[in-house]
Amino acid sequence: MYADSFIRAPRLTLPENLGIDEISSSMVKYGGSYLCVFVDNNHRTLNEILPNRSKVTLSKYFEMIPQSERDKVKYVMIDMWEPYRDVCKKYLRHCEIAVNPFHVIQHLTECFTRIRVGIMKQCVYDSPSYYLLKTWHKLLETDSFDLDNEPRYNSKFRQKMNYRDLYNILLEISPDLKLAYELKELYRDFNKRCSFEEAGAQLDYLIELFEHSKLDCYKEFISLLKHWKPEIINSFRRPYDDRRQSNALAENINQKLRLLIEVSNGYTNLERFRARALYCLNDKLFYCLTTCLYSRKREHKKRGTYTKQIVDILNK
Repeated sequence: MYADSFIRAPRLTLPENLGIDEISSSMVKYGGSYLCVFVDNNHRTLNEILPNRSKVTLSKYFEMIPQSERDKVKYVMIDMWEPYRDVCKKYLRHCEIAVNPFHVIQHLTECFTRIRVGIMKQCVYDSPSYYLLKTWHKLLETDSFDLDNEPRYNSKFRQKMNYRDLYNILLEISPDLKLAYELKELYRDFNKRCSFEEAGAQLDYLIELFEHSKLDCYKEFISLLKHWKPEIINSFRRPYDDRRQSNALAENINQKLRLLIEVSNGYTNLERFRARALYCLNDKLFYCLTTCLYSRKREHKKRGTYTKQIVDILNK
């Protein structure tokens, strides 16, 4: 009750650089599984928590905000949830929408995993190819390995080998696997190094390469690149502190929100959770002392009457 009384959490002004993400929660209202989270990407703070991420809820929220305030939003970072883009285009008329590059890479990695697993299932069980695709697939999926490490004895091949040796054999297993890997690495390099000015032309070139490969595993990814092309290009812009647009801050704040739920042994009251989260993660909010105590406790349905029967075992 004291926290409810002393913490005031009014609606905060929309930030110039808005990040929109979601967090899975049982506190979601009106259907769905995710709360919608707004963050200020410039001031690195939580801005708002909405009861769900539906187009209806987002539209109602933006409709109650004056148009003059909405027009001040210049950049919006989202994941690839279609209602986010639709609502932002309608209500934030002067914003530039970008998608989080992490999610694009995540889709690409999932597509590559499908072809790797498909090829592995065609190999004879416990064969060298099956062993490599099952045990050492991370050599093709991450940059965390020093390929030129000191050779170690490998019991499967009965000789000393380093990661480079295993990596080379992996790429020789299948021409399709090698082509899929090379395309994946081309896109990852583009994602790391390309400038905003060159992003459009480079992305068109990559789409052509993916289409020319005729790999079934990348059909979904090609559609994704085409469907979200403007937003992917916008993600290469660096409007503040030479920092590329991303939803890394929103992901970080989501982790803190999950921690807040965990240390509180779970929340069921969204209004109470929103107020405490904003107080913890936004330095614009302060507590205020008052003699008027207030509680955000919800009115629950009254329990029905019941009788508890006591059976005397000794009389049996």
